[in-house]
Amino acid sequence: ADGRIRCASNPEAIGGDITHYPYWAQMPRTHFNVSKPLYGEFSKREVLWAMLPVNGPDGEFEGVLSASIDLAWLKRLIATRNSRDDTIVLLVDGNGRVVASSRPVSWSRIPLPTDSSNARSVRDSQGQIWDYAVAPLHVGTADLKGKATGASYNIIYAAPQPGVFGPRWWIAAS
Repeated sequence: ADGRIRCASNPEAIGGDITHYPYWAQMPRTHFNVSKPLYGEFSKREVLWAMLPVNGPDGEFEGVLSASIDLAWLKRLIATRNSRDDTIVLLVDGNGRVVASSRPVSWSRIPLPTDSSNARSVRDSQGQIWDYAVAPLHVGTADLKGKATGASYNIIYAAPQPGVFGPRWWIAAS
């Protein structure tokens, strides 16, 4: 577990050293983890880095199985999958900061629920009120001292008020 890349879809990455990434040192050795958006040294793109620790038969940490998720690709995917013009699908981090969206939005951060209620409303810069529902996608992990070592992500589905048939009712499953 020396932080050297042994196998990669990009041949230029093989032999590369990832120990200088903060996530390498902070990564819990027992949990799946997803980074905050970062610039991929080998892909030359903004990515999310997903990491799964690999332990040997004796339980000792031997390395990670990882994948870089290209954020430009993810943004295109979200945009093409949301075919409705009157709705927005967002990927936000655990602080409500927009990471990817199906179309441009006027807010850079959206309030996340602090209780069991998943339905919320937000006003954009033009004064339009949007109803939205939040579904957790990945909950970040913490080290043994409780320090956050990974990012949390949520999917948000938003539609403007008033709805075509009056108030909108949401059910968000998590």
